[in-house]
Amino acid sequence: IGIKLYNGKFLPVLDEDETKIKKVVLTTVRDNQEKTIIELYEGDSKNCINNEYLGKLVIPIRRNTIKGDPAIEVHLRLDDNGILYAKAWDTDSGEQSEIQIEHTLQKTIMHETDDNITFTQVDDTATQIEGFPEDYNKGKSNLLRNILLIAGIIILLILIGIFLISGIKCMRIKYLERKSEQIEKELEEEKKQPEIIDKITDDKKEKVEEKKEIIGTKKVEGVQHYIVWGDNLWNICKKYYNDPWYYPALAEANEIKIPRLIYAGTYITIPPKNSLKRWNIID
Repeated sequence: IGIKLYNGKFLPVLDEDETKIKKVVLTTVRDNQEKTIIELYEGDSKNCINNEYLGKLVIPIRRNTIKGDPAIEVHLRLDDNGILYAKAWDTDSGEQSEIQIEHTLQKTIMHETDDNITFTQVDDTATQIEGFPEDYNKGKSNLLRNILLIAGIIILLILIGIFLISGIKCMRIKYLERKSEQIEKELEEEKKQPEIIDKITDDKKEKVEEKKEIIGTKKVEGVQHYIVWGDNLWNICKKYYNDPWYYPALAEANEIKIPRLIYAGTYITIPPKNSLKRWNIID
């Protein structure tokens, strides 16, 4: 027969081969503990859950206490008829509780009221154990609930983290795909650049040929001159004939209607000087 500790362990007090009377002193497990519950069990397991429950004593503590104070004395006595007498009291306030338990398979618990029952102290050395608070089971249940709540929060945070990481990876993959498509498009455009340049060049050549055809419709023999920016017929005649006054005849030979208007990038024919007529004021 023994007492349940605050952690659910079983503390044997009365053994079969020992004295039938014993005293233990319990201590408080926290500051300003309001009461102590002493639960009695019978069995040989170290855990009370595997032993047989006999009953309990409840002692109110109506004073300020410090954790570990020896406060409650418990006397246990088992007579020859198998009746267990248990009594506990607060040594300072005098608050007490006692029960009588018929130690048989059909147990009955009675609150003993006979004040003449005495408990004999076997030894002077008191065994100190920690009292079992009434709200231990409640605290244990709350602890389990808190552990489950924390575990649920952790799992939820892990799932959120996985979701965020997956979302970031998907966004990065899409970004890389768009970037790859953009690079491929730019490469294709770069490949098309030579074709565009060739086409522009061909267009320019065609325009030059058109202008050349427009300017040189009259078939004349002579040197081909490529017109550049800044050229005019006056300077061209001065260059080839050393006389700028041949420019009207040069314009007429190349069928240029407006002598002051020629196009850069085109050709004109410079016929021999003796085939042209010099312009003078008298004419």
